[in-house]
Amino acid sequence: MKTYQIKLLSCVWLMFSSFPVNAIHVGALTTVLESGDSFVSKAFGNQDKVAKFVNVSIIPVDNPKNMKPLQRGAPELLVSPATQVIGPNKTANVKLYYQGPVDGKERYYQLRFSEQDLPALTQLTNQTSLKTKRQITINTVLVVRPRQAEFTYEVNGKGKMSNTGNTFIRMLTSGQCSNSGSKQLETCSRYAFLLPGESVDFSKHFKKFDGYGVWRGSEYIHIPAQE
Repeated sequence: MKTYQIKLLSCVWLMFSSFPVNAIHVGALTTVLESGDSFVSKAFGNQDKVAKFVNVSIIPVDNPKNMKPLQRGAPELLVSPATQVIGPNKTANVKLYYQGPVDGKERYYQLRFSEQDLPALTQLTNQTSLKTKRQITINTVLVVRPRQAEFTYEVNGKGKMSNTGNTFIRMLTSGQCSNSGSKQLETCSRYAFLLPGESVDFSKHFKKFDGYGVWRGSEYIHIPAQE
């Protein structure tokens, strides 16, 4: 039985990746549990022609860029249901319940989906073996924002931003850039995720800087450039 492992690249922490053919579809590679929520649902689907046995597990990690596993005591998250059988072209949901400390610390987890092919659902019985031809594991990221979140940042009005709070920031800078060898300016943008304490400076990328876009949960905040 072959095992396939999908690891997130730190430079594309959040958005896109390629998966093995016929793997389950897990949607966005980052799931966020907001400060005021006690649980979050994660949808995934089986687009294959055979049923899938899917196991979902969680591993605490130091941060979503290094993904170094951490050793902790009592489980901070409850997965329900941890195992499911999903028919061909069907979707399912798993709920992730946070039951850890209520404090100002942001926590990160590797959310692991392990799938195995099964015979047609009509052939499943109590005696059906789960031995299959292959196993695929897809690792995604789960972020639990601090229960006492501090969403603060500093900008210089020219393309630099520093995350001075205790939770990650999703930001976008936009403006006008010139192609190499051309004097004509074109609209361009730069996108980044900043963990607490991190900074990024995109000022050198713009000939003319228009401003910042910052997301606070689902709320979008626009910060104009400094005149």
